[in-house]
Amino acid sequence: MNRYVPRHLAADADENDIRITAPPGTPPISKKNNVTVTAAVPPKEKKRESAKPNENKYRLEDEATLHDIDDTEDDIMYTSNQAFGYVPRVNFGNDFTFDEEEKSGTEKARDRKNEFYLYMQTVLESIVAAFMILTFVISISMVIGASMEPTLLENDRLVIMRFFYKPSYGDIIAVWAEGLPNRETGGKGEMIVKRVIGLEGDVIDIDRETGTVYRNGKALREDYIKESIDPNNLGNADYPVTVDENSVFVLGDNRNHSTDSRYVENADTDYYVGCIDLRYIMGKAVFRIYPLDRIGVL
Repeated sequence: MNRYVPRHLAADADENDIRITAPPGTPPISKKNNVTVTAAVPPKEKKRESAKPNENKYRLEDEATLHDIDDTEDDIMYTSNQAFGYVPRVNFGNDFTFDEEEKSGTEKARDRKNEFYLYMQTVLESIVAAFMILTFVISISMVIGASMEPTLLENDRLVIMRFFYKPSYGDIIAVWAEGLPNRETGGKGEMIVKRVIGLEGDVIDIDRETGTVYRNGKALREDYIKESIDPNNLGNADYPVTVDENSVFVLGDNRNHSTDSRYVENADTDYYVGCIDLRYIMGKAVFRIYPLDRIGVL
């Protein structure tokens, strides 16, 4: 057995008290004859470690910072602007190039396409909704002539509400008069705007001297008319008139310049209005939208 005894211990060493220093990694042996074996790192190695504990680490990081490491298999280039924990940037070749800006542009294009589809869908839905509303709920009508002055003037634009409308006294309504000549086509049938005076079963009478209108024997208080009926403008109806079933009796506010229910169908006239069947009521005028200086609820 080889024994190593340092010189500074050799002088004081006892015959039965010997210290053996074994190389690092040597397993301890049993204690016999007061022999102690110590597995220790040589002093030079300990001194070296304690003096420069991170020497290898710094050297590797400096090399990675100053030099590019070329791996022929993975083609990895290390970035040199990070001191610790740097992440390699990988180049996969032309077929596998990954560009964040290109990806972002593709996503933006897809988003714009989706937004365009949503916009077109909204426009189409709005058009369909507007068509349904104008067909079944409301319509726009223009006043022709002076028969409704002073309440309505020629060329006034009116919003006509037709949805589940039920006539009431005093309503201004748009009706289809099938007995009137059409000014545009020259045929029969014209839409006119008049005021409801009588409903089904009402008895309407007109005083031939004063022009006062009576409904069921009671004189109407009409502050909306332009002037009273002239005895020469009583029409061709036989008074008193009983309003037909499912019909209304209408008059214009400008009584002396209005063709209305006072004119009935007979052999002596080419045009008539008479009592208007409920099926020919287009709706109630609820709002004037033109001209702007007279806009408002009717």
